[in-house]
Amino acid sequence: MDKILKIVGNGSIHVKADMMILFFTLHGQEKTYDKTIKKASYDHEKLCQELTSIGIDNKFIITTSFIINQNFINVRNKDNIVSSKQDGFRYSEQVKVCFDFDNVMLSNILTLLSQNDIYSDMSLSYGLKDENKQKQAVMLDALNNAVENANAIAKGAKIQLGEIISIEYGTPKFSPILRDSGIRLANYKMIENDEINLNVSAKDIVLNDTITLIYSIK
Repeated sequence: MDKILKIVGNGSIHVKADMMILFFTLHGQEKTYDKTIKKASYDHEKLCQELTSIGIDNKFIITTSFIINQNFINVRNKDNIVSSKQDGFRYSEQVKVCFDFDNVMLSNILTLLSQNDIYSDMSLSYGLKDENKQKQAVMLDALNNAVENANAIAKGAKIQLGEIISIEYGTPKFSPILRDSGIRLANYKMIENDEINLNVSAKDIVLNDTITLIYSIK
């Protein structure tokens, strides 16, 4: 039976976030379904125009969900009995906007959004623009660690390593590179000429990966 050495390498890198992802919700209400659709379309187009006017690429303004529901209100009759009554339709569109890690741009976007009460539920996350580049970097770090471990074991055990006869590599042990900043932004109607100035410092994103090498032993 051929002698082999099976060794596991672990990679870990710390990466500076270079992208911001702002999430928020557009919402509105009209009496009829058709008017609600038209309002939703108008509000979305207006949002895109305003964001592109301050430098956001239109392809990074992304709708993640869109819902239209009947809206109901509680009404009380003359006998003081409460019942539900339809009161038009309400739309809700969840949007994410991606842009370079830039506090000035973030402040400009928040200033814009806060001047209109159709936006709510704002939150901020951050991530990496080039995910594949970072996946390759952590994979190579794991590979180098496996080679170092193999050489250290061979030296300690006084054996001579042959060729690598197998490499086992699966899916990297990290999910899509998106890290919640923990920042929640209350929506409010700003006074005239007011501006938001927000300075965000993101923690490093830590990526981990594992690779297994199988060596022959001479």
